[in-house]
Amino acid sequence: MCAAQSDDDDHHDFGVMKAEYNTLLARQMRKHLGGIDKIPKDLSPFLDAVNESYGHFEADRMLSDRAMEISSQELYAKNLQLRRQNEMLDAFVYRVSHDLKTPLNNIASLVFMLEDLQTPEMIANPMISKILQDIGETTKRMGSRIADLLDISRIEQAASMPDQNISLPVLLDKVLLDLAFEIEKSGAEVESDFAAFDNVLGNPENINSLLSNLMSNAIKYRSPDRMPFVKITTSIEPPYQVLSVQDNGIGIDLARHRSKLFGMFNRFHSHVPGTGVGLYIIKNIIEKAGGKIEVDSTVGEGTTFKVYFNITSLEKETKLHPARG
Repeated sequence: MCAAQSDDDDHHDFGVMKAEYNTLLARQMRKHLGGIDKIPKDLSPFLDAVNESYGHFEADRMLSDRAMEISSQELYAKNLQLRRQNEMLDAFVYRVSHDLKTPLNNIASLVFMLEDLQTPEMIANPMISKILQDIGETTKRMGSRIADLLDISRIEQAASMPDQNISLPVLLDKVLLDLAFEIEKSGAEVESDFAAFDNVLGNPENINSLLSNLMSNAIKYRSPDRMPFVKITTSIEPPYQVLSVQDNGIGIDLARHRSKLFGMFNRFHSHVPGTGVGLYIIKNIIEKAGGKIEVDSTVGEGTTFKVYFNITSLEKETKLHPARG
């Protein structure tokens, strides 16, 4: 006599599960039906449809994975190609700029010699004097432009070098020494307070260029109505270390010029000599280091530039040795 069948056996006709069912579907059946040895025949059409859907799903997933793999490879290849093109462009700019310095220096020397060789009749001729003056000024402007392009090229090359721990007080002393003539000539007073932090991580040459440009601009764009004053301070605004350079100069009309302020070769005060590259260099330096720069200015009162150095990790932050003031 046979053993009593279960209620399910009384109501369902069972069949052997198909061997070709998708492994993912089989896993779900084990989970929900308790096994895969036998399944009700009336579920076969449903399972066949589900099995087909699983098959399409796996095929689509494989195609998607392959497409992502190809896209990643193409993206990597394009990024590598772009980086090589940028490196070639930087090398080209540096080479051309460097090669142009010699002929420009020769032209400047020839103009100087011509001025010394002028006869009284030539000196009395306003056209000759004007021509020599124009050649001299044009040569000087081109020399400044080439020097700026060389600076930009050096900044790009320095960006790939490892960061170093930089003492801001030591760096400021170096910048003040470099700008000693301009500071003495203008009578500028410089005040600093590094109580919040006195070290940053970065490329020494680039950070030197950044601070030098900000200091130079603060003196260059001074107000004719008062003695120039420049204040350098530090503060912490997580996740940033902030270096502020504040002056009491002529200010910038940000309503008109904010969108172009950090563009290359943009100038907003024609009475002051320059090429309009300094702020572009500053922005380029700090953004390559993962930071940012902001400006606040009032025409006739002064300008404050705030440079944000990004602290990317606690380990990096502890290496900075903030001042305990």
